[in-house]
Amino acid sequence: MAEKVRCLLPQQPPNTTTPAKIKQKFTGQILVTRVVREKLAHYGHRPSSVAAQLGVPLNLATFPVSDAADLLSMGFTGSDFVAQVLLIDSNPESPNFGDVPSDLVSGPFLVTHSDGRDLESDAILAVMIDYIDDHFTAYRERVLAVGKSHDEQKELAKQDITQKLSKEAFHAYFEERRRLAIAEGRPFRKGKSPVLLTHSNVSPACGTCGALASSAPISSPVKLSMCAKCKFRYYCSKECQVKDWSTHKKACKIKIMV
Repeated sequence: MAEKVRCLLPQQPPNTTTPAKIKQKFTGQILVTRVVREKLAHYGHRPSSVAAQLGVPLNLATFPVSDAADLLSMGFTGSDFVAQVLLIDSNPESPNFGDVPSDLVSGPFLVTHSDGRDLESDAILAVMIDYIDDHFTAYRERVLAVGKSHDEQKELAKQDITQKLSKEAFHAYFEERRRLAIAEGRPFRKGKSPVLLTHSNVSPACGTCGALASSAPISSPVKLSMCAKCKFRYYCSKECQVKDWSTHKKACKIKIMV
């Protein structure tokens, strides 16, 4: 029997979805589908650099023309929004940082793990899309607010978002979202952080700003403190802990195996 691998098939949200709801969280559909591994090797693959930065190396796999036509006939049009987010320029040294390429994937496509591992939960993609989009939206708004002449402020904004584009910061975010989902009675299916598919050990990061503990001797080292109640969430300062509490107070009550 041919070996199959689990992939994710994103789809646009229904036409009845209101703009206000779309702005809150990812509202599209994500189907978990199994594809013959040998067949998948012949698809066109486009890597997501930002997903790789977050510790979850993903590809956008485009269907052959015949397969794409079949999916289109069944109403699967793909998701331009997902393609835009996954293909965003996340290289802080790039002059196009934060921009979306003009040559986007069009039509239906699969999201696959670059290492050929199974993607068993729709939450993997939904949470990642929210994470990337939220941070880059905040970055763009901040840059727009300071204007063209404030290069120093724009550089600080870039440093802040770059700090959050790490496997440690995304792992902390995903696990917090997992606990919040349980608290709200909507647990993820196959819910563990997808960062663990590639990295068995992930260092803690500040749950608010994404800072990592300093490993080298410097004048102002970053030290992370664990939340005394849940013993899972970490913070680099009292300010970050206070800022996070409005949402963490729900997740803090949830005890699950890591």
